[in-house]
Amino acid sequence: MPAIYGLQYFLQTSLFRLDSRQAAVVSLTTGLPIFAAGLPLIRSVFGAENTVSVGISIAVGSIVMSPLTLVILEAGNKSAGDGPALPRILRAIGKSIVKPVVIAPVIGIVLTVCDVEVPPLLNTSLTLIGVGAGGVALFLTGLILSSQPFRLNRNVASGTLLKSVVHPCLQRLLWRL
Repeated sequence: MPAIYGLQYFLQTSLFRLDSRQAAVVSLTTGLPIFAAGLPLIRSVFGAENTVSVGISIAVGSIVMSPLTLVILEAGNKSAGDGPALPRILRAIGKSIVKPVVIAPVIGIVLTVCDVEVPPLLNTSLTLIGVGAGGVALFLTGLILSSQPFRLNRNVASGTLLKSVVHPCLQRLLWRL
């Protein structure tokens, strides 16, 4: 996933001449799979023991790629100023790591590694939310996609090629190693 992200970011900034903020969003969209239905599908098709790899993928995306995108978005923000690059990047990292989309997965990983038990009432509530989250996320994705005009251009073609052909080929190659 990070390799596809990096390749897409390079293509977007050098070949398609998008600014860093637009390139970061396109790269995240291309490099990060849609996990909304990943765990339930993997569990039902391949068994619960195969959900670990999907969980690791979600963690990598949540604690590496999403924060990286947030840092690029913050650093490219007009209000960030045109000062020296290092202080601007450090401010962007500081603003990005306190966002819930970054903190929540990190807290979840720490609690899991520390083998912290979730209270039964909270577990039941979160389980109910989790059961519906995948379907709601897919429905929302469909709503968002249906509201956007479809334009087939070089940018869309590169993203589709990277996500649908290059990414599976890289994954297959890595599995063989």
